[in-house]
Amino acid sequence: MDKVELKYTHIMKTNYPQISWSCDASGGFIWIDATPKPDFDALWTAMKQDVYLEEIRVERDALLDKTDKYIMSDYVHAKKADYKVYRKTLRDLPAKYKYLMIGDYEYKDKVVTKDGIETNLFPII
Repeated sequence: MDKVELKYTHIMKTNYPQISWSCDASGGFIWIDATPKPDFDALWTAMKQDVYLEEIRVERDALLDKTDKYIMSDYVHAKKADYKVYRKTLRDLPAKYKYLMIGDYEYKDKVVTKDGIETNLFPII
């Protein structure tokens, strides 16, 4: 199976656990019962959200790696507390971004909140 098929499998398991299904040899779905099924648009929307959240996690993890040294006990500097807050904000990003995602999702550094306010996604230290 390729990456897209794996994403669809993950999405079905997490978003539609009540639907009985399996995959055929070509990676397509076989519906096992008469439970109402999600349409393609619903699956595509869920997949895009999942993909963008993964992209955010990758970028977030890179930023966390770059700042590891600043919170080590033997690394003394004046902004240690600031870096702890910064790293906490980074760890919370996927949940924050999932809340902010509405409409046709696009991966970008600035997002528009549900209140119509534009905000930076990644914190700046």
